[in-house]
Amino acid sequence: MERDVNNLMQSALELDRRIAEQLLNQYPSIKVIAGDLLEKKHVVGIRILTGAEPREFTCYYDGFYAQEYKEGLQGDIKVELMPNFSCKPIIEMTENSLSTMLDDEQAFLEQPFVTLQKYLPEIALKFKA
Repeated sequence: MERDVNNLMQSALELDRRIAEQLLNQYPSIKVIAGDLLEKKHVVGIRILTGAEPREFTCYYDGFYAQEYKEGLQGDIKVELMPNFSCKPIIEMTENSLSTMLDDEQAFLEQPFVTLQKYLPEIALKFKA
């Protein structure tokens, strides 16, 4: 059964939260290493290539945790990496890649870094001007 892109995004948001929780439990030192990043709000663009018109979304993060997404690329895309240094990332992938990643949920929860590495060739990271 083919999933609607909005349903895929909602599932991705929920999986993102579970992965974040698992990572912080499994690797508590992340809190020390990425302390500043975990205390800030971030906004990331997502572009899903559907074969027809690409679908664009804006995802809002509170530190490490995905909070919500909105349809369309909003003007507030921003990730502050360091004081006075921020970027406007847009993650681009196909609808099929997103669907396959969601089907691989257990692998993401058990071995997040290894599983992410498996999917990196299918993901493009672009930056908004």
